[in-house]
Amino acid sequence: MLTKYYIAAWSRLSQTEERGAGMAEYALILALVAVLLVASFTALKNEISTVLSKAVSAMS
Repeated sequence: MLTKYYIAAWSRLSQTEERGAGMAEYALILALVAVLLVASFTALKNEISTVLSKAVSAMS
């Protein structure tokens, strides 16, 4: 009888740990994407500025 409760409690705890690990993985992926976006925008800032300036001057 005690084994039944032990197994039920263990299964609940293991599911919680996996869910937490999944959220940590998503957070790491999100952080990596954010770093890559900042790095790419920083590298391309002059080109982006040129394109936006041309677009603004074409509108006026």
